[in-house]
Amino acid sequence: MVRLQAQDARSGGSLAHAPVNPLSNFAIDPRSVIVLTGVMSLVMSLVMFFLYRSAPPGVRGLREWMLAPAVCVVATLLVGARGLLPDLLSIVAGNMVVFQGALLFYAASQCFLDGRRDTRGWTAVTLALGPVMAWYTYVQPSYGARLVVATSVTSLLFTAHLRLYLRHGMQGFGRRFMVGVLCMEIVVLLGRLAAVFTGSAGSTLMDPTWIQALYIGMNALTVLLLSVGGIVLATDRVRAEFQYLARHDTLTGVLNRGALMDVFEAAVERARRQRTALSVLLLDLDHFKAVNDTHGHQAGDRVLQDFVAQLQGMLRAPDTLGRYGGEEFVVLLPGTELRTALGVAERIRSGIETSPGMLRYTVSIGVTELRRTPGETMDTLLARADQALYEAKRAGRNQTRSA
Repeated sequence: MVRLQAQDARSGGSLAHAPVNPLSNFAIDPRSVIVLTGVMSLVMSLVMFFLYRSAPPGVRGLREWMLAPAVCVVATLLVGARGLLPDLLSIVAGNMVVFQGALLFYAASQCFLDGRRDTRGWTAVTLALGPVMAWYTYVQPSYGARLVVATSVTSLLFTAHLRLYLRHGMQGFGRRFMVGVLCMEIVVLLGRLAAVFTGSAGSTLMDPTWIQALYIGMNALTVLLLSVGGIVLATDRVRAEFQYLARHDTLTGVLNRGALMDVFEAAVERARRQRTALSVLLLDLDHFKAVNDTHGHQAGDRVLQDFVAQLQGMLRAPDTLGRYGGEEFVVLLPGTELRTALGVAERIRSGIETSPGMLRYTVSIGVTELRRTPGETMDTLLARADQALYEAKRAGRNQTRSA
C-alpha cells in the first residue's frame, strides 16, 4: 500500500542531494484506504446492530447509529469503484450516499438527545446534491468544484451536529467525546477546502498522494469514532436506566420501598442533627382489592397511576413520595410540624375524594411527626403512622388521623 521511493543521484563518485519533500516519497493507494474504511464501517454496523437488539426501548437513536455505518459501507463500494462503475454511480450517487451516511449519524444524535429526528431540510440537501454533482461531472466537468460543493455542505452538516451537542451540554464523557470527534472532522473538512484553493487537492480522488489518503483515512476514523461515541452514550444511558429501575417503582415511577427506606432513614438523621421538624404520611387506598376484583387489575393499575399523579401535584419539591407496598404510599414532609402535616393530609384526602374520573376512590391517611425522645427511629415513626392509619380505617375510611 505504501511504497518508499528512494532515488540516489550519483555523479563522479560524489553523492548529490536534491531538495525533496519527504511526504512526496510516499505513494499511497486511496482505493485501499477506501476498502479499509468499508471494512471498519461494516464491523461498527454489526456492533451497533447487536447493541440495538439488546438495549431497552428507552435508548433512542441506536437504529440510526446502526444504519449510518451500513450506509457508509455502500458509499465505500460506490466511491471505491470509481473508474470501474459509471460516473453516475461512483461520483453522483457516491457523494449522495456519503452525505446520507453523515446525516444518519446526525439523526442518531437527534433521537438520542431530543427523542426525535428532524432531518427534512438536510434530506433536501442530499437530493439537491445529486444534480449539482451531475452538472460538474457531465456538463462542466470539474473535480475541484465537486470537492468544494461536497466538502462545504458536509462541513455545514457537521457544524449543525456539533451545535446539537453544545446546546444539550457536555455532561458525561460520551458527549465530550462526540464533541471532540465532530470538531476534529470539521477541522479536516476545512483543511480539505483550503487544499482546493491552494491547488494541493489533486486532480482526482484516486491520486496516490498523501493528502488524499489522509482525507480518506480521517473519514474512516470519523466513522469509527462516531460509532464508538454512540456505543459510549448508549452504555451510559442503559446504566442510568438500570440505576433508575433499581430505585423506582416500575408502575408509578415513584421511589420503591428499598429506595424509600434509604431516603427515610437519611431524612430522620438529618432532621435530628439539624433539629428540624419532619412529618410522615402513610396513605392507603380504600377498598382497592374491590377495584381489582370488580374492574380488573389493569383498572387497578390506572387507579394507582392516577393517584400518584394527583399526589405529586399537591406536594412540594422537597417532599418525598414512595410506594411502601401494594396500595400503600409514604410521604415525607421535611421541615413540617404535625399541625401543618395534618392540613396537607386533609387537602390530599379531600382532593382525591372530589377528583373526577371514570373510577371514583378514596384514601385513608395516618400522620405522625418526629419526636425529640431517645430511641426515636424510622421504625418507630412508621409504627405510629401505621397505628394512625388503622384508626382512620376503623373510623370508616376516607379519614385522616394522627398519632
